[in-house]
Amino acid sequence: MSQSATMMDLYDIALLLNYERATTETRFRGAKLREVVRDREDLKTVLCFFDGWHEHKGPRAGFVFDKPQQPPDDLEPDLPSNILPPNSPLISKLSDKELETIFYQARAHDGCFACIGLLQYFFDLFSNDEVISLRIRTPDGEEYHCPASQRRILEVPIILPKQMTLAMVLPENVSYSTGGGESMRHAVWVFSDEMNGNIKTVLDMASIQFGDEGRGLKGKGLFALESFEAWRSRMGVVGQGIDDDQAKISWWIRSTPRDAWLREVARRAKWRWERRDTEPWCGHCGGPVETKMRCSKCKAAHYCNSEHQKLAWPFHKRFCQ
Repeated sequence: MSQSATMMDLYDIALLLNYERATTETRFRGAKLREVVRDREDLKTVLCFFDGWHEHKGPRAGFVFDKPQQPPDDLEPDLPSNILPPNSPLISKLSDKELETIFYQARAHDGCFACIGLLQYFFDLFSNDEVISLRIRTPDGEEYHCPASQRRILEVPIILPKQMTLAMVLPENVSYSTGGGESMRHAVWVFSDEMNGNIKTVLDMASIQFGDEGRGLKGKGLFALESFEAWRSRMGVVGQGIDDDQAKISWWIRSTPRDAWLREVARRAKWRWERRDTEPWCGHCGGPVETKMRCSKCKAAHYCNSEHQKLAWPFHKRFCQ
């Protein structure tokens, strides 16, 4: 029996997975942002007993969230636009971009392995008889195709990550810290146009955990899909580069305690992808599009608003037809 072939755009799949993961992230479900501090500022609304936070000499970013103890089942998706509580003088002057970065940065804590599993579980939802070909596009205009089965996982330490990020969730009194040590394990999906060929492209769906330096598309994207050389340079900004001697290549990731939720996220993304012709998504954030805003030239790319269109333009203009 012949196998059917399905073409998928990796950027679009990453948009959907990233949106569905971040907007339902269980560790922050329904949480409202209380406080933000930078560098040598001290937290004002809560005591921090984490020695690493106080001892870190480099850049710091601290976030305090208030999370409902029992979020309702019908809770709307968490979004950068709804994480502020009413009457929040400590954070009232944050820009929309700052709120967006904080929203995704906190939720991407320790997110690289979750994102590895997420893409793996997404492809697992398709029949073994279905051959999936990935269209891979990068911000420099490169485009090629490769089988989805040709993807690999690169796990490598980041040397001396510069920034420490601390996200505190109350009243659970749970803290999530990123960076601050001598090295940090990180994992990304890598792709090549040849079987077992040299790494050509990297998909780092958790790069925004490093803040603005982790945003793709020159600080405009919510994840990084770029050439291996560009990603390596990015890690040289995030830290002092990667430790090639400790690099590890694999084809799949083992199960994790969060697998049930990740598989549900993957199912939602697949459900939306299958309805792509009638229910488009935003080319910047991956969210459902409630407006008729789209690219005036190609009419194929949709956006939540004009700001999201501007943020996505550096990537879209390379391929707009």
